[in-house]
Amino acid sequence: MRATPPQLDSSDLGSPRKVWALLCNKDDKFRRDPKFFERHPKLKKDMRSMLIEWLMEVCSDRKLHRETFHLCIDYLDRYLEKTKRVDPSNLQLIASSCLVIASKMEEIYPPKIKEIAEYTDGCCSEEHIRDMEEVLLQILDWNCQPITSIHWLALYLQLMSTCDVTPEVCSKPNAPKRQSRVPLSPTNSYCAQSNRDVSNRETTSRNANQSPSRVLHLQDSNNDDMFDENRSPVNNDQLDADTTGTNMLEMSYVGYTSYSEGHVYPDQRCTVPKLMRDEFVRLAMILDLVILDVESMGFKYSELAAAVVSCCYEPEHLIHQVTGFRANQLVKVCRFVEPFVRYCENLEPAGVILPHFADVHREDCHNIQIHIDKSLDHVREIKRIRIANEATRKEEEQSAFRTRKRKLIEYP
Repeated sequence: MRATPPQLDSSDLGSPRKVWALLCNKDDKFRRDPKFFERHPKLKKDMRSMLIEWLMEVCSDRKLHRETFHLCIDYLDRYLEKTKRVDPSNLQLIASSCLVIASKMEEIYPPKIKEIAEYTDGCCSEEHIRDMEEVLLQILDWNCQPITSIHWLALYLQLMSTCDVTPEVCSKPNAPKRQSRVPLSPTNSYCAQSNRDVSNRETTSRNANQSPSRVLHLQDSNNDDMFDENRSPVNNDQLDADTTGTNMLEMSYVGYTSYSEGHVYPDQRCTVPKLMRDEFVRLAMILDLVILDVESMGFKYSELAAAVVSCCYEPEHLIHQVTGFRANQLVKVCRFVEPFVRYCENLEPAGVILPHFADVHREDCHNIQIHIDKSLDHVREIKRIRIANEATRKEEEQSAFRTRKRKLIEYP
């Protein structure tokens, strides 16, 4: 059982220990199996990465939320786990139906099935997507609300940005709380974000010739480029700096009124701490690359998010306190995630500019899924680095073992 973070304030929901236990139990329930490919002889591991990359591009173009993207991936993985002998030609249809369900779960204004079908360039019709949607819900047993890695990441950062309250203080109901900021990095500073009313999103229909539609040709597993190149490029203006005078390190409040244009919370006392938007965007991009790798399915969602945080910040005791994991519990997953973190540090310039969207409220921009250019190439390079690091680590362990053995023989 993972320890309950002392920073967690769930007084509006119930006992922090019970709330945390429910979160952890749900995380265990939706654990995935990376060996599901054995039940699908025609599917290759690269096909999953390519399918997710396409979903990332569609979500980015439609300005859907990160939660929608991650829910869609969860539905896709769980469907493939519970089925057998799926044909590669049906993968785009399955993914489109997963996106329809995820949009209905997370978006206030979900895109219509017709709009999603346009991204398949005629490969999937509205009727086929609707029929597959019914099949998916039955296969998933209507369990459509897992706690994904992006949810865990947001929670960890919210807890890290709040006051550092020791367990001893928490155990005393009348004891004063010590106010101390938790520094995440030397360059970070904190500023309060004023409470704002969030306006409703205005949605517009998209013409078929304007959408970055493409058909996924996944039958040829030996060809690295399995996509049709006849498509419109994704709009890169989404990464422009916010020139409205907003501080890059602004924080929005969860539970106070709303932290997201598409996620409205009751107007009550803030039960979950503030969310650092720039840090969230940077770590979410790392997490997006992590989930593209099929080997990430060997870890729970909470473990992946905890590893990303652990590899980026210190002190370690605070990370372990916030995530509830002990140091020895994160060794394996941190070894998997660390190459992604180091690669992204070299890839991105210093500092992260919050994405800016003309038709999205600025308090919600950090929650919008963005497309990472050449993401598949990045994942392949990171995998090569990870394999090389693993070989070096094993060689060092064997060398140390031989040295210890020789010393024992020489000095019995």
